[in-house]
Amino acid sequence: MKALPVLAGLLVLGVTARAQFEPIPLFTWEGGTDNWIANPNAGVSSSVDASVNGVTEGTGSLEITQSAGGWNLPAFGTFDGGTPGAMAIRDAIADGIDKYLLTCDVTFLTSGIPANATWMQMGLVFNSDTGQGGAWSQVDKVAVWDGNGDHTVTARWPLSTWTIATDGWYQIYVIMNCDGGTAAPFTLYLDNLRLEKTGGISEETIYSFEDGTTQGWMLTNDAPFLELDAQMANATDGVYSMVTTFNEGGWSFGAIASGVSFPAIDDGLLFRMDLHIPGGQPPINQIVLAFQEPDGINWQQQDLWIGGSSGNYTLEMPYRRTGSGPTQLFLGRATPGDVGERTVYVDNIRVVKALPLIIERTAPFRITNVQFDDILSELVITWNSIPGRTYDIEVSLDGSFWEPEVEGIVADGESASGSFGVFEGETTFLRVSERPRDP
Repeated sequence: MKALPVLAGLLVLGVTARAQFEPIPLFTWEGGTDNWIANPNAGVSSSVDASVNGVTEGTGSLEITQSAGGWNLPAFGTFDGGTPGAMAIRDAIADGIDKYLLTCDVTFLTSGIPANATWMQMGLVFNSDTGQGGAWSQVDKVAVWDGNGDHTVTARWPLSTWTIATDGWYQIYVIMNCDGGTAAPFTLYLDNLRLEKTGGISEETIYSFEDGTTQGWMLTNDAPFLELDAQMANATDGVYSMVTTFNEGGWSFGAIASGVSFPAIDDGLLFRMDLHIPGGQPPINQIVLAFQEPDGINWQQQDLWIGGSSGNYTLEMPYRRTGSGPTQLFLGRATPGDVGERTVYVDNIRVVKALPLIIERTAPFRITNVQFDDILSELVITWNSIPGRTYDIEVSLDGSFWEPEVEGIVADGESASGSFGVFEGETTFLRVSERPRDP
């Protein structure tokens, strides 16, 4: 090769730039079930098959079928030792588990759901080596189908939600349920179970009740709640919480916050809400939080099983923003049918979101070397790069009108290269540009 002088190198950006690392695959289901099997200990029969339905990346997905309704664990996958998935989990924990999201694409097709069903839900369980700090760690309702036809949900949860071993073996179980009171089978499809690195997970409080009011929360029409007020009692952050009481059994919503337009909601992952259930009162089975977008998906909901116990709890509700206008939040409960006054304290309703990943440059962005390969008649260009970022090479005959020559070069290190064919003796201006990435 012959070294040539650098004719033109486009200098862009400053000393920092936002970057997104490529997702780290755990299971891709390309060409098979990827060590996933039907759970022989499930409460009902189930099956696991490779599929082409619900594919979001590549050519394959995983089909999971459960034979009847009710919460069950129909399937699981195992990865341990030196497998890429196990190494990715260990690396994420060592790097800082709070920096990572567990992400999966879940597809619901009405052809695989009983005709009388109005909802279908899926959760994920991490089961890992207890000798390495692991545990059976379960999150229900990671993805929900609410009767709105065929669609794919990209579920994104902080990896730190689960208690995961730092080493050893790992299993991921799928937990499923479907309504309709039917014994008919139902099916969903998984693809591209992966880790996403972020700049960390943050929380932004949207309702603290620290001004001594309910901050816009009101009783719904025909509410079963008797009271909705702010009190200096049982707060988890500060001194005030919102208290509600009710004295009839059953399932219903009793409080609403309308016109909710906090900017944090637009790019959030989930809501978190702290609860205190006093002892010495009739039992409460569940507390429910729902999110409604009048100009988007009609209804998204999560319930927390209390089971008649007392104490402090945190309800987490994943959601996906599909509209752009003001939203509504609803608070509800499910209790046994007996009559008797019950009280619930609510505090610190907040949005959990992923922070953008900030990468420091170790060198200025510039072309560092240009060589002519006289065997291949190619010009080889090298420049300083950021791992995971995408670059384009452009050429010009006069330095004023530029055309793309090589596009979509993804850097895997702090130096990247590209090449294209030229004739020796040609005068060619060239430049390298770095594509911007959204946070």
